[in-house]
Amino acid sequence: MHLRNALISTGLVCAAILASTSIAQTIPNGTFEQWTGGDPVGWQTSNSPPTWTNVVQSSSAHGGSSAAQGTVVNFSGIPVTPSLLAGTNGNGIPINTRPEALHCWYKFAGVGGDGFSVSVVVSKNSQGIGAGMLVNATAAAVYREFIVNIAYVTGETPDTAEIAIAVFPFNPPSHFNSVFTVDDLTWGPASDVKGLGGMPHSFALEQNYPNPFNPTTNIEFQIPKSSFVSLKVYDVLGREVATLVNEELTMGKYRAALDGATLPSGTYFYRLEAGNYSATKRLLLVK
Repeated sequence: MHLRNALISTGLVCAAILASTSIAQTIPNGTFEQWTGGDPVGWQTSNSPPTWTNVVQSSSAHGGSSAAQGTVVNFSGIPVTPSLLAGTNGNGIPINTRPEALHCWYKFAGVGGDGFSVSVVVSKNSQGIGAGMLVNATAAAVYREFIVNIAYVTGETPDTAEIAIAVFPFNPPSHFNSVFTVDDLTWGPASDVKGLGGMPHSFALEQNYPNPFNPTTNIEFQIPKSSFVSLKVYDVLGREVATLVNEELTMGKYRAALDGATLPSGTYFYRLEAGNYSATKRLLLVK
């Protein structure tokens, strides 16, 4: 499979941040509104009727009237993992720009530690020149945004993008009834949060630096497992003045920047929420 080979050859299976040209190119049937023969138009699924069908059209949509839902089904006692591959034959879709990231909205309920994965490989003349991947095992009963940043190894403009969506078995094989629902795939800007690597064993929110600051400051935090992370800034009256992070992140250490150029001098508070963890610290803007 081109996707697997390109991921291995480039060695890019982690989300990364890279400034590049913004784009407006759409993903064919990225809204999963068009279906025929039980499959979304322009996508290859893991369905193999009449033996099994594990990807179906769902009316539980983020936008529009339908989404794609994948469930690990039972075939003679063997779990069959659902997957979606972009392109009629799963070989990718044409592009003529350098996307920074893939954005999608998803819901997920995993069994036995299963996760939800989205991976992207971009290539030029069948040679992988960039990739990104995120895997998350956190349950999401309502739609959440998933951002997969793309790291490039050359300055070329790709001609093909391969997208794979699947249940990811952290403890193989996958488990019956793990289910994802995905909708509204688009190309978009990379996440503003910068990954610093590392394998932390606990949640933590650090004091911003510099502090006091004018007009920018950095806020670092760490998460020991994949989590939906929210990092917001509030004024002394409790009014939200900035959202720095509001997305799924994998285990690691991160840095987010706050630009206070449009804010008045004064005391502010920043709050991190990730999983069951929350912490608040104070910062001071002096102009």
